[in-house]
Amino acid sequence: WATSSVGEWTGLIITGFPALFVTFMFANDLVTRKVEHRTLALGAVLPVLASTIPGPIGEGVQGVLAWVITKIGTLVAGAFGIA
Repeated sequence: WATSSVGEWTGLIITGFPALFVTFMFANDLVTRKVEHRTLALGAVLPVLASTIPGPIGEGVQGVLAWVITKIGTLVAGAFGIA
């Protein structure tokens, strides 16, 4: 029990909080329409970091990212007549 608990909390501190911070900063840049080089870098690392967020919060973030990517892919494919 102790090993699992310590591992979960350590993982949350080392990967979860930075990943949540990156997710918040990326979403904030998109909402405020302030897209800069930082936004592009955050978008590049967001899928990797989102997969490291433990628990239901991580699953929720991954689900939202998957939905957004699927919708954008469908729109782009439709624009090129592929869909």
